[in-house]
Amino acid sequence: MEDERPAQVKLLGEALPAARSMVRYLSGSGYATRVSPAGSLRRMKETVETLDMVASSSRPAKLVQHFCAHMDAHRILSRSAHRAAVVLKDGFRVDLRVVNDALYAPVLRYQTGSTRHNHALEEYAAGQGMLVREPGLIDPGTGRQVSFAEEHELFEALGLPYIEPELREDRGEIQAAARGTLPDLVRYSDIRGDLHVHTRWSDGAHSISECAATAAGMGFDYIVICDHSRSAQFPHGLDASGIRDQIREIEHLNRERSGIRILSGIEAGIDAAGNLDIAGPVLQDLDVVIASVHSSFRMSREEMTGRITGAMHCDAVDIIGHPTGRILLKRPGYPLDFGQVLKTARDMGVCLEINAHPRRLDLPDILCQEAKGSGVIFAIGSDAHRKENLWFTDLGVTVARRGWLESHDVANTLTGDDLIRLFNR
Repeated sequence: MEDERPAQVKLLGEALPAARSMVRYLSGSGYATRVSPAGSLRRMKETVETLDMVASSSRPAKLVQHFCAHMDAHRILSRSAHRAAVVLKDGFRVDLRVVNDALYAPVLRYQTGSTRHNHALEEYAAGQGMLVREPGLIDPGTGRQVSFAEEHELFEALGLPYIEPELREDRGEIQAAARGTLPDLVRYSDIRGDLHVHTRWSDGAHSISECAATAAGMGFDYIVICDHSRSAQFPHGLDASGIRDQIREIEHLNRERSGIRILSGIEAGIDAAGNLDIAGPVLQDLDVVIASVHSSFRMSREEMTGRITGAMHCDAVDIIGHPTGRILLKRPGYPLDFGQVLKTARDMGVCLEINAHPRRLDLPDILCQEAKGSGVIFAIGSDAHRKENLWFTDLGVTVARRGWLESHDVANTLTGDDLIRLFNR
């Protein structure tokens, strides 16, 4: 009997590797000229229902045949000379659209969306006396269609700068482009280090040395070790004695190795009263202190806001970890007066984390955009518990970009010395 399982919603951290693998597969067929993800994946949304792919080819039927023959294709939903849709073995749906190369850029732009952004761009173009459709621009007087080799050429024809895919959500990006006030988004290459990594010292799988070696191989200048403090939630976390022992190991590793700087840190829990679950004096010896909520999620909006803002008044706290507490596809964030949290963070000089773990991506992009310009600095941390998950920092950058953040908004773009100065303020 035909499998009728619904297509699976994927986290961005799951969909992105799948998309990169599919691009490699299609590009290696010999039939594709250009290939790119489109849709919500190209806009880097936190969850993805369908992986949309756009490709150009002079032999579209052959490329479609190659696509449908993918070793992980569990079921073919539809197939024609220029389109196909399959469900992979893990339940993830992939749709492929194949066009000639002259149509690749305009179709990719249109298929990237979002629908609301496309409608807004069409309305803007109409105000300029032009029509924007999937194949490109149409001169309403002559009906002549103008296609473009690259996406940016269509925006330029409308008198607009290029709008990055992550911004195409109809959140004011077209108006900002028209005013010349689009942000210069933080780039992946701007990131100098990871500010939140767990090791065997608490609940991680690898040693500090192994994590540092992986980070060095990624081109990072520094890595911050932030194991959990000991608590009911993390019984194998560090107490004051463990923190001092870990600091000594980090100092030893920094003397023995070059190429990357290891900074000492802790992820301390915030109790229901807004206090940290570890005593203050030892925290002063650390480079970075993250304070996070890991318990009592059912508090009222006022109580939770007071709990988090109370922790910010601890002099040792540098970063509030995963500020809304959400777990994607599992639980929403706890109720919070974000405006008050933002004000206190600014007043106390505390950073807000963009926790880049695929199940968190917290602070969410919409709140990053709301906080943009507030004076608060954001700290991207992979929250990696395995060395191979240090790449999650890329997911944090996608959140920052979708949140309109620029390099100067993100602590990870600082040098190690400047980072220490930021946290010592």
